Amino acid sequence: MSVFGGNQKIVDRILDKRERNEGKIEYLIKWSGCDLHGASWEFSENLTCSLKVQEFERVLERVQQHLFGQPEKKEGKGKPTEVEARPAQKIVDCGMDEKGETFFLIKWEGTENIDLIRRVDAIDKYPQYVIDFYRSMIMWQNGSRLDDV
Repeated sequence: MSVFGGNQKIVDRILDKRERNEGKIEYLIKWSGCDLHGASWEFSENLTCSLKVQEFERVLERVQQHLFGQPEKKEGKGKPTEVEARPAQKIVDCGMDEKGETFFLIKWEGTENIDLIRRVDAIDKYPQYVIDFYRSMIMWQNGSRLDDV
Protein backbone atom coordinates (compact mmCIF):
# COMPACT_ATOMS: atom_id res chain seq x y z
CA MET A 1 0.00 0.00 0.00
CA SER A 2 1.23 3.52 -0.76
CA VAL A 3 -0.09 6.96 0.17
CA PHE A 4 -0.43 9.72 -2.45
CA GLY A 5 -2.01 13.05 -1.57
CA GLY A 6 -3.78 11.54 1.44
CA ASN A 7 -5.24 8.68 -0.62
CA GLN A 8 -4.15 5.13 0.06
CA LYS A 9 -3.68 2.93 -2.98
CA ILE A 10 -2.89 -0.76 -2.94
CA VAL A 11 -0.19 -2.01 -5.31
CA ASP A 12 -1.41 -4.99 -7.33
CA ARG A 13 1.93 -5.59 -9.04
CA ILE A 14 5.01 -3.86 -10.37
CA LEU A 15 5.23 -3.97 -14.16
CA ASP A 16 8.49 -2.19 -15.02
CA LYS A 17 11.38 -0.10 -13.74
CA ARG A 18 13.28 2.89 -15.11
CA GLU A 19 15.97 5.31 -14.01
CA ARG A 20 15.13 9.00 -14.32
CA ASN A 21 17.17 12.20 -14.03
CA GLU A 22 19.79 12.23 -11.29
CA GLY A 23 19.59 8.44 -10.93
CA LYS A 24 16.15 8.33 -9.32
CA ILE A 25 14.37 5.00 -9.73
CA GLU A 26 10.72 4.78 -10.79
CA TYR A 27 8.49 1.72 -10.93
CA LEU A 28 5.47 1.25 -13.18
CA ILE A 29 2.70 0.30 -10.77
CA LYS A 30 -0.55 -1.50 -11.57
CA TRP A 31 -2.96 -0.52 -8.81
CA SER A 32 -5.51 -2.90 -7.30
CA GLY A 33 -8.97 -2.31 -8.71
CA CYS A 34 -7.59 -0.52 -11.79
CA ASP A 35 -6.90 -1.86 -15.25
CA LEU A 36 -3.55 -1.46 -17.02
CA HIS A 37 -4.57 1.97 -18.33
CA GLY A 38 -4.56 3.18 -14.73
CA ALA A 39 -0.93 2.14 -14.19
CA SER A 40 1.44 4.95 -13.25
CA TRP A 41 5.17 5.59 -12.76
CA GLU A 42 6.02 6.23 -9.11
CA PHE A 43 9.33 7.11 -7.48
CA SER A 44 10.72 4.32 -5.32
CA GLU A 45 10.89 6.52 -2.23
CA ASN A 46 7.11 7.06 -2.43
CA LEU A 47 6.32 3.34 -2.28
CA THR A 48 5.70 1.40 0.92
CA CYS A 49 5.44 -2.05 -0.67
CA SER A 50 8.99 -3.26 -0.06
CA LEU A 51 8.10 -6.95 -0.49
CA LYS A 52 6.62 -6.34 -3.95
CA VAL A 53 9.68 -4.28 -4.92
CA GLN A 54 12.02 -7.06 -3.70
CA GLU A 55 10.04 -9.69 -5.62
CA PHE A 56 10.09 -7.57 -8.79
CA GLU A 57 13.85 -6.96 -8.46
CA ARG A 58 14.47 -10.70 -7.98
CA VAL A 59 12.42 -11.52 -11.09
CA LEU A 60 14.07 -8.74 -13.10
CA GLU A 61 17.51 -10.08 -12.19
CA ARG A 62 16.54 -13.60 -13.31
CA VAL A 63 15.16 -12.28 -16.62
CA GLN A 64 18.31 -10.26 -17.28
CA GLN A 65 20.47 -13.27 -16.49
CA HIS A 66 18.52 -15.37 -18.96
CA LEU A 67 18.33 -12.79 -21.76
CA PHE A 68 21.79 -11.29 -21.48
CA GLY A 69 23.74 -14.34 -20.31
CA GLN A 70 24.93 -12.82 -17.07
CA PRO A 71 26.32 -15.42 -14.67
CA GLU A 72 23.67 -16.72 -12.32
CA LYS A 73 24.19 -16.49 -8.56
CA LYS A 74 23.94 -19.93 -7.01
CA GLU A 75 21.65 -20.09 -4.00
CA GLY A 76 21.43 -23.05 -1.70
CA LYS A 77 23.19 -26.35 -2.17
CA GLY A 78 23.24 -28.76 -5.03
CA LYS A 79 22.29 -28.52 -8.64
CA PRO A 80 18.90 -27.21 -9.81
CA THR A 81 16.44 -29.89 -10.81
CA GLU A 82 15.39 -30.26 -14.44
CA VAL A 83 12.35 -28.16 -15.36
CA GLU A 84 10.30 -31.26 -16.23
CA ALA A 85 10.77 -32.71 -12.74
CA ARG A 86 9.84 -29.57 -10.81
CA PRO A 87 6.26 -28.89 -9.75
CA ALA A 88 5.14 -25.38 -10.70
CA GLN A 89 3.15 -23.23 -8.29
CA LYS A 90 2.01 -20.53 -10.74
CA ILE A 91 2.97 -18.31 -13.64
CA VAL A 92 4.02 -14.95 -12.26
CA ASP A 93 4.37 -12.87 -15.44
CA CYS A 94 5.23 -12.99 -19.12
CA GLY A 95 7.27 -10.99 -21.60
CA MET A 96 8.97 -11.03 -24.97
CA ASP A 97 12.60 -11.04 -25.97
CA GLU A 98 14.07 -8.91 -28.74
CA LYS A 99 13.15 -11.59 -31.33
CA GLY A 100 9.47 -11.51 -30.34
CA GLU A 101 9.44 -14.90 -28.59
CA THR A 102 7.16 -15.02 -25.53
CA PHE A 103 8.45 -16.30 -22.19
CA PHE A 104 6.71 -17.02 -18.89
CA LEU A 105 8.11 -16.55 -15.40
CA ILE A 106 7.27 -19.67 -13.41
CA LYS A 107 7.35 -19.79 -9.61
CA TRP A 108 8.19 -23.27 -8.38
CA GLU A 109 6.36 -24.97 -5.55
CA GLY A 110 8.19 -25.09 -2.22
CA THR A 111 10.86 -22.56 -3.18
CA GLU A 112 11.34 -18.86 -3.87
CA ASN A 113 12.98 -19.63 -7.23
CA ILE A 114 11.48 -18.19 -10.38
CA ASP A 115 12.57 -19.32 -13.83
CA LEU A 116 12.01 -18.03 -17.31
CA ILE A 117 10.71 -20.63 -19.77
CA ARG A 118 9.55 -20.39 -23.35
CA ARG A 119 5.81 -20.05 -23.98
CA VAL A 120 5.66 -23.22 -26.09
CA ASP A 121 7.33 -25.21 -23.29
CA ALA A 122 4.96 -23.75 -20.68
CA ILE A 123 1.93 -24.65 -22.80
CA ASP A 124 3.28 -28.17 -23.26
CA LYS A 125 4.26 -28.82 -19.63
CA TYR A 126 1.91 -26.58 -17.62
CA PRO A 127 -1.21 -25.90 -19.73
CA GLN A 128 -3.54 -25.20 -16.79
CA TYR A 129 -1.16 -22.61 -15.34
CA VAL A 130 -1.00 -20.86 -18.73
CA ILE A 131 -4.80 -20.82 -18.90
CA ASP A 132 -5.04 -19.52 -15.32
CA PHE A 133 -2.49 -16.79 -16.07
CA TYR A 134 -4.33 -15.55 -19.15
CA ARG A 135 -7.68 -15.72 -17.34
CA SER A 136 -6.27 -13.52 -14.57
CA MET A 137 -5.32 -10.90 -17.17
CA ILE A 138 -8.75 -10.70 -18.82
CA MET A 139 -10.92 -7.79 -17.74
CA TRP A 140 -14.46 -7.33 -18.95
CA GLN A 141 -15.61 -3.90 -20.07
CA ASN A 142 -17.50 -3.31 -16.85
CA GLY A 143 -14.30 -3.89 -14.86
CA SER A 144 -15.18 -7.29 -13.39
CA ARG A 145 -12.69 -10.09 -13.78
CA LEU A 146 -13.49 -13.28 -15.64
CA ASP A 147 -13.35 -15.30 -12.42
CA ASP A 148 -15.92 -12.93 -10.80
CA VAL A 149 -18.55 -13.93 -13.38
